[in-house]
Amino acid sequence: MLLLTDTDQKARCLCGLPLFIGEIEIFPVTVREVIEMGENKYNSYLTILIMPNKIFQGLLEGVSDVNKEAIEQISNFDILTSFCGNHVGLQEDILEAFHFFIKKDIVYDKKKRLFSIVEDDIDIDNDFYDNFIKIIKLQTYLFKADEDAEKPANKKAQEMIEQKKKLKEQVAKLKKRDNEPLSMSDYISIIIAKSYEIDVKKCLDMTVYGFFDYIERQALIDNYDVGIKQILAGEKPEKVNLKHWLSKL
Repeated sequence: MLLLTDTDQKARCLCGLPLFIGEIEIFPVTVREVIEMGENKYNSYLTILIMPNKIFQGLLEGVSDVNKEAIEQISNFDILTSFCGNHVGLQEDILEAFHFFIKKDIVYDKKKRLFSIVEDDIDIDNDFYDNFIKIIKLQTYLFKADEDAEKPANKKAQEMIEQKKKLKEQVAKLKKRDNEPLSMSDYISIIIAKSYEIDVKKCLDMTVYGFFDYIERQALIDNYDVGIKQILAGEKPEKVNLKHWLSKL
């Protein structure tokens, strides 16, 4: 398969097409899948795979600071294999999490300290895992956190980052109600109320990437409309954070 650019990958996530690790297809999760399995379970799978160090830290109460510093150097993949080798309950959760996103039976080989995709006889080693996590972050719309860590190349880039941060602050305000984070049902309700064309069925069939991309795009449209009204009301243009909605998020 041809090498996909970042833009290609995002387009495929938006349209429900898979991304590849070698010959293995990783399909984007739909809103329906999240609702059917339960939002808490879905979030627990993401935490297990993407941030196993958080779980590990919870098991290390009482460990000295010196040892904790050494433990922080362990890769997430090694943490997962350690869990599978020493915690039967966690092993089941980890394999279920892999299965949910890869859609294939996954086993843990204790001798190799690797996971394997049974029907394809392919090992999930450290390199496979790293590529897999990059895909999962993108498909579940968690890639934005990594973008924020990038340093601006020049003054113009710095200005663009600042504008993006302001927009994200406004989006964050839309995501909260009475200081409580919005649930998936809240998001679905918002989309249905906001759009005349998207009903419950269409909303459920959206990919998680497309779902949150739509919400962020709508926030950008609203932000633009408010900015225009501010200018028409006499506000100085340079004081208005005006970004046209036909632009990159």
